[in-house]
Amino acid sequence: MISQSVQSGVEIMDFVDEFYAEIDLSLLKKLTLVIPTYNRNYYISRCLWFYAHFPFGEIIVADSSPEKKKVVNRETVAKVREMFGANIRYLEYEPETEKYGGDIYRKWGDALKYVKTEYSIIPKDKDFLIPTVLIKELSILEERPDISAVVGRTGYMRLLNNSEESREFMTYTKKETFSPLNQEKSLDRAKASMLQNSANPYIHTLYRTAEQVYRYNELKKYNINDIRFGEIALNLLSIIRNKSEFINQYERYEDRCMLRKSGDINKLESSSTRYPFFDVYIKEGIFDTYYQRFEECIIENLLLDNSELTHDERKEFLKQWFNEILSGKLWSGNPPIYRILVTLHIPVDRIWYFMPKRVKLGLSKLHLVPNQDDDGLLIRDDEMKIIDKFISNTIRFCNKDNPITYENSDKIQTSNEFFEVTN
Repeated sequence: MISQSVQSGVEIMDFVDEFYAEIDLSLLKKLTLVIPTYNRNYYISRCLWFYAHFPFGEIIVADSSPEKKKVVNRETVAKVREMFGANIRYLEYEPETEKYGGDIYRKWGDALKYVKTEYSIIPKDKDFLIPTVLIKELSILEERPDISAVVGRTGYMRLLNNSEESREFMTYTKKETFSPLNQEKSLDRAKASMLQNSANPYIHTLYRTAEQVYRYNELKKYNINDIRFGEIALNLLSIIRNKSEFINQYERYEDRCMLRKSGDINKLESSSTRYPFFDVYIKEGIFDTYYQRFEECIIENLLLDNSELTHDERKEFLKQWFNEILSGKLWSGNPPIYRILVTLHIPVDRIWYFMPKRVKLGLSKLHLVPNQDDDGLLIRDDEMKIIDKFISNTIRFCNKDNPITYENSDKIQTSNEFFEVTN
C-alpha cells in the first residue's frame, strides 16, 4: 500500500512504496530487525526511513550514543513512527566505553531479548537489506526446519565523485567463495568453512531468533567480553551448532561512501578501528586469558556433536581453524593492505577522494558488481537503483551527521527523482 504524508498542504508519495506496491511483502511480518547504532544520527535516520516502508514484525533500535546524539535519535524515531506508522522499539544503552569493546555485543544480546518474531537479523545502520531477497531467505527457513540461518552476499558502494553538481558511485563486491554449510557433523561444517576461508557473514545474516539468542547467551556464559573474540565466537558458533544455507544473491547493500567524516584517521566510521587488534592483546598480556574463554565456549559446543575426535584433538583443530581463518584479517601484525595503510596513518579515503576519476573507474572494474553472475542470480537491478537513488539524494547530510527528517525532505527532493509530488 502506498503511504502518503501531508506537509504544508503538499502530498508526498515516495518512490519506494510505489515500486513495492504490487509485491507481496507479508512474510516480512515474521522478521524483526535489530539495528545497533552508535554516534551516527544520519545513518540511523536514513535506514529507519527506508525500512519503515516495509511490514517488518518490528524494528528495534539499540542506541548507545552519547546523550547529545540520543536526543536527535529519539526525535527521529518519533517522526518516522508518525510519518509511516512504523512499529519501532527504541532501546537506550550507556555509551560504549570499554577498551576491548565488550559492551558492543552485550548491547546486541540484550536487544535480542525483546524480539517476538520467529526470525531476526542484525543489520548495520549503514546497510540496506533487500526486501525481495529477505523474503526468499525467509521462505527457505520456513521450508527447511533443519537449518537455522540463510546467508547471502553483500554488495558495496563507494563514492567516485561528490560534488554538488554531480555525484557518481562505484558499486562493487568482494571476491568471496561461499557454499551451503549443511554437513551433518559440526566439525565437517567447520572444516568446510576453512576451505571457504571466511566466517564473516554469520553475524549479520538472517537467523531463527532462538539461535540468535543462544549465541549471545554463550558469550555471556563464558565471559567473552571483547569485540575480537566475540565476533569470532558468534561466527563459529553459527557454523558448528546448526546447518546453514547459502543463496547466491545480494541480500544487502552496504554504503561505504563516507567512511571518514574528516581526514582524522581516528574518525573512521567503523568499530573495527576503535578497538585494539590481537597484537595489542599479546603486548598487554591478555591474549591467552581471552583465548581460553573463547576456546572453552567453542569446545563445549563441539562436544555436543558425537565425533571421533578427543577433547585435545578438538582443541588442536580449533587452534588450526583460528589461525587459518583469521591470520591477516584481525591481526594488525599481518594485515591486508588497507589495514597497513590505516596503521601507518595514511588517510586511505582522502587518497581515494582526490584520485583522478579515470583511475577510480579503472580500479572499480576489478570489483564491479555485474548485471548477473554465472547462475543469473543477483540483486534486482531496479531495487539497486532505488537504493542508489536514496543514497545519492541524502548523502549531503552525512558530513555534518544531520538526520533525514520530515522538515528537510524538501531539500532532498529533486524533480521526480526522490519524491513524486502531486498537488
